[in-house]
Amino acid sequence: MKENNPVLPQLYDLFYSGDIGTKLEVAGRLFRLYGEELAQDPRVAAGMMDLCGRHQALRQQMLVMEMDRTCTRCAQGSGGCCSMAIAAETDVVQLLTNMLAGVVVDIQRSNGIGCCYLGEKGCIFLFKPMFCLNYNCSIITLGGQSDHLRKLEKQTGMLLRAQQDMENRIIHFFKEKVSAVDENNRIFDVPVRKNLFKVTSLIT
Repeated sequence: MKENNPVLPQLYDLFYSGDIGTKLEVAGRLFRLYGEELAQDPRVAAGMMDLCGRHQALRQQMLVMEMDRTCTRCAQGSGGCCSMAIAAETDVVQLLTNMLAGVVVDIQRSNGIGCCYLGEKGCIFLFKPMFCLNYNCSIITLGGQSDHLRKLEKQTGMLLRAQQDMENRIIHFFKEKVSAVDENNRIFDVPVRKNLFKVTSLIT
């Protein structure tokens, strides 16, 4: 059967365009409609297992460096490096991946300054945008030992690669559902299920 290539631009537009509210709405709708199928897809399930393992490894390194305390203090104030501009870096696939991991993704604050996904204890995401993972403020870099910083960078890189792999798997899943997205971006109905994967939350 000939592959319907034109669906990819449509999917990319659906996943990566729009403002914060639009992306959140689309991710929530996809999760409600396709969550169970995603969880049962062998490629997605295997990718999620790897992703969760990478997350836990990074989490342990961050705890060793006491980044949970450092970042929580910033979160309780103005938000520090976590701004609304950074919130705009989220995309539908990243939001959907967090939902699959059991994260209740919704707006935490609306002061127009701090990231809207930043709660009192820090970022609600397990899997963050690339910029968030790659950025370490001077408090972290100047206060950390070189060997700890190297381990942090290594674990961050491994998690980023796992996130990219999961993104490709999710795109492949929806690409195979060519008939699921019509010209008006309406998503056809399928069974609903929530909280398909459980992962320990990362407080940063």
